Amino acid sequence: MSDNEIKELLDKYTSGTASPEEITLCNSLFNDMAKGLPNAGSPGHLDLVTERVWKTLNVKHKTPTYTRISILRYAAAIIAVVAISILFALYHNHQNKQIQITDIQPGGNRATLTLANGQKIVLDAHSNGKVATISGGVSITNNNATGVVIYTSQGSSKQEGTNYVRESAGVNTISTPVGGQYHLVLSDGTRVFLNATSSLKFPSCFAGSLREVTLQGEAYFEVAKNPKKPFHVYVKGQQLTVTGTKFNVSAYDLDTVKTTLAEGSVTLLQPSTNLRQPLFPNQQAALLSTGFFVKQVNIQDEIAWKDGLFIFRKIPLKQAMKQICRWYNVQCDYSTLPNVTIEGELSKTLTLNHVLNILNYSSDLQLKLERGQVISKK
Repeated sequence: MSDNEIKELLDKYTSGTASPEEITLCNSLFNDMAKGLPNAGSPGHLDLVTERVWKTLNVKHKTPTYTRISILRYAAAIIAVVAISILFALYHNHQNKQIQITDIQPGGNRATLTLANGQKIVLDAHSNGKVATISGGVSITNNNATGVVIYTSQGSSKQEGTNYVRESAGVNTISTPVGGQYHLVLSDGTRVFLNATSSLKFPSCFAGSLREVTLQGEAYFEVAKNPKKPFHVYVKGQQLTVTGTKFNVSAYDLDTVKTTLAEGSVTLLQPSTNLRQPLFPNQQAALLSTGFFVKQVNIQDEIAWKDGLFIFRKIPLKQAMKQICRWYNVQCDYSTLPNVTIEGELSKTLTLNHVLNILNYSSDLQLKLERGQVISKK
């Protein structure tokens, strides 16, 4: 590609007008650039190049309590300029100094489906199409490219009736690993988006008067409406009851359970105390030792993860790094992280080094990947 073609491609990427094919080409450009580099040279050269670009842009380092980062405009433009600078140095200046890139790719569509009979199905590119047909007239179809597995009942009005009691008694489980995500469509049409390191237990068909599932980790639900058959979600000492609504539940180990409502209504129940809490759109309930704490939130910020974004609003760096490391399947030495807060938006399609560089140069941090884990040098 010529210089003009490269610049035109990166301009489209940073302005958000690039087509899916152009985005793929842009990613390939970065990969090809890295592959063309010899192993010798200074590992810190990339940082020096990036530093010069920041100076060119007249961006001054600051030490704020929080910093706004916008990958959609600000950070993406910086990455593009860094890329152009590196390409120019590689292909035209023939400088003696070389750079060595060690990076970690972002997570993707990865999950494992365990059927009621114990059969495990890895949901990847090798399991596309119909992956199983189980008793009760239910077929299971997988599309790894879009990251969705669909349970379809072959019957008509009987599909949620008594004919399926035997099959519905069996529990299916879909699990995502660290660095994985997946989208599940249940037999009633309910959609569930699973974040990394999460699992959902569910029946192949919902028999009787209830629809019940059990969640670990984080998921966004779009529950199919059925006033006659409430939808229950069981998660870490509480129960959610809805008939048809959209909501997000975050219930990772060692973290507070948080339920955020986008549409409709939800009733939360803590069975141990019989404490009930109604929830309305744009409200978030956190289950504390003293009961439910409810506050107003921006729902788009809370569910940005399913749309390919990290959105941080004045949150501690340690909390942000939990999300980042969970997505990139990497460890973090949290004891080295400074007690600062950050604010901003980052694309989940970036490589880990890109994410760390953006955080470093916008928040005056010194995060780096060392021996397989993220640490802070200050």
